[in-house]
Amino acid sequence: MVSLILPMPRFEPALLESLAACVPAVADGLIRDALVATPTRSGELDAIIDAAGCHLVSAEGDTWALLQAASAQARSDWFLVLSPGLVPSGGWIAQSEDFLSDHDPEMIGLARLQPKGSLIKRLGYLGENRLNPLRSRPVLHGALIHRRGLHTPEKTRRTRLEWILTDRRRGV
Repeated sequence: MVSLILPMPRFEPALLESLAACVPAVADGLIRDALVATPTRSGELDAIIDAAGCHLVSAEGDTWALLQAASAQARSDWFLVLSPGLVPSGGWIAQSEDFLSDHDPEMIGLARLQPKGSLIKRLGYLGENRLNPLRSRPVLHGALIHRRGLHTPEKTRRTRLEWILTDRRRGV
């Protein structure tokens, strides 16, 4: 079982779409609990958190700091990290279960983001992503990572997951 963590530096209205896409994984027993980490609260966010049965983690900092804060309250040692507004697809539940069956805490699984926008923008994103490999503080759009790997990402080996993240964020 994994803890779903959604680090959200600023409110993303498409958060609800990400949470809704994870409901089948809850029913399947893959996701144990869900945490949304953010520095800001609003009535709209509180309504989404309440409706989805998530836990709200108030924290300051960048995406990595929010992820660290949420991981301290997570009930599982494995985390499914998902940027709010991104929706996993392509058999992601079964592939995640296969990845976790190895039980290798030294491995991080990274999903592929299907960027939206013009061809130039998509090619620019793909090129930037190749030039900026996983370092000590990676920006994770969609990943499976163990608690140990979260604290020492520079020692964590990475692999590509086959599932794709569809971008539902507004204004990106």
